[in-house]
Amino acid sequence: MEFVEVLKSESETTPPESDFVPQIPLAKKLWSIRQRAIAAGLQLLNEDEIGLELAARRGGFRES
Repeated sequence: MEFVEVLKSESETTPPESDFVPQIPLAKKLWSIRQRAIAAGLQLLNEDEIGLELAARRGGFRES
């Protein structure tokens, strides 16, 4: 969830074009996917929306 928090705060404060440079291969891949999603007009989810989507995918179960 810490990673989600970082993405959430970045999506609220960082424009799609930024000085952030991922350092490890996984981060580079995830950053690339995020940038493509933003460029395609995909609305990024906030923390509450992520929780709701996870619950829906788990058959309605939501962790507290």
